[in-house]
Amino acid sequence: MLDFVRFLLSVVCAYHAHAGEVPKRVTMRARKRPVNLTLDEDLVNQAKDLTDNLSQAVESLLSGYLARARDEQLAKSKAVQSTVSMWNAFNSKSGSIADEYSSL
Repeated sequence: MLDFVRFLLSVVCAYHAHAGEVPKRVTMRARKRPVNLTLDEDLVNQAKDLTDNLSQAVESLLSGYLARARDEQLAKSKAVQSTVSMWNAFNSKSGSIADEYSSL
């Protein structure tokens, strides 16, 4: 059982460089570089009508997407940790379900 818990915790931590360490957020001082994107031409034209700085608009949207994705990953991580804690509490109180079927 302990190996299973360790496995689940390693999966949770795989989202992060180190256990419990949240990935660095992008700062406004970060170096910028040109990139190529393949986007729907009509969408690009519509966006250009709405903004003078398409790069800043895309960067802002990407930043928001990354923040939401990190929040979702953190929520999933907390859900897994909660499930593991509940299972361990149940196992401590009631014993393993497999014990009554084990011949060992």
